[in-house]
Amino acid sequence: MVSKSESSAGRLVIIGGVAAGMSAASKARRLKPDIEILVFEKGGYVSYGSCGLPYYISGMIKSPEDLVVYDAKFFREKRNIGVFLYHEAVAIQPEKHLVLVRDGKKGEVKEYQYSKLLIATGARAFVPPIKGTDLEGIFTIRLLPDGIKIKDFLREKSPKKALIIGAGYIGMEMAETLMRLGIKVTMVARGHNILGTMESEISKIVEDELGRNGVTLLKSTQVEEFKGENGYLRSAVLNNGETIDIDMALVATGVRPNSGIAKEAGIELGSKGAVRVNERMETNVPNIYSAGDCAEAYHQVLKRQFYLPLGTIANKQGKVAGENMVGGDASFKGVVATSTFKVFDLQVARTGLLRKRLKKKVLVTSPVPLKRVREHIIIPAEAGYWSS
Repeated sequence: MVSKSESSAGRLVIIGGVAAGMSAASKARRLKPDIEILVFEKGGYVSYGSCGLPYYISGMIKSPEDLVVYDAKFFREKRNIGVFLYHEAVAIQPEKHLVLVRDGKKGEVKEYQYSKLLIATGARAFVPPIKGTDLEGIFTIRLLPDGIKIKDFLREKSPKKALIIGAGYIGMEMAETLMRLGIKVTMVARGHNILGTMESEISKIVEDELGRNGVTLLKSTQVEEFKGENGYLRSAVLNNGETIDIDMALVATGVRPNSGIAKEAGIELGSKGAVRVNERMETNVPNIYSAGDCAEAYHQVLKRQFYLPLGTIANKQGKVAGENMVGGDASFKGVVATSTFKVFDLQVARTGLLRKRLKKKVLVTSPVPLKRVREHIIIPAEAGYWSS
């Protein structure tokens, strides 16, 4: 069933209610107290920090609600923002300024007219084509419900052996979490190095830290199949023919932008499939903006668009979009690819470019001091380690 909403010449519609979406809505509300703002969120939570999920699973954060900055009720009552949970935008009709939204509980599809539209649909976990991923005990960790599901599984099933596929930031943090919970962890890395965004000497220090804390690391290794018993995961078959016994697996192999609805509406995408935007967060379609993990960002060193799905970037982009949607002139100047994570007793951070990218002459021809474009920081305990 499709029903029509009342039209509005001064209505902001925002698709997605986590980092970028709610930052945009809040910024627009502060600048324009009387404009109508509607936010449609596919899930049951808004404005939460998914970076804290490993710490919720470990028990350091006691409740999933502690990860929520403000709930939907707060935005409705305190900021006069219409927030619709379990509502999924299924199509955009730019020529009519319409968004079609499905109510996840009633199953009804309703049309909403907009004057300005923000696409802030985020990103989804990428799962490689491995046989057996439908078995119970295999997880991804991207959204708050993912963390809740993992926490419930740990409490109910008490797994003893876990496999983590992927040796990136979230894999590192989850390795620490599971080890601290008394679960034996094996980590599988597809390449011959872990942490592809880090220099090799930094990766080696992190490898040593994993080993000191009992994590088994298998490099240049892939999982070909999961095997189970009575619907539950029991083992994984590796590409070298080895089978390892496990009762839990976490697939942490990166994310992909949720940009399908934008593509179908004729909005331009970049090389990684994320929505292409300018510094005002405008797309190539008039009156439609995009921000957050579904959108690209300008890389100040590479001098081109770049895909870097991080919560800090999403919040900043959302504020820029929100201001411009109500007539402002804000701009997002870009990123230098700064990120950080913790694993056991190490704090690891990076910014700029790797040496191998510098050697490929990806920079402009004028010389740029190396320290300005690439610094890696590791802090074991109180000591500092810099590579530059």
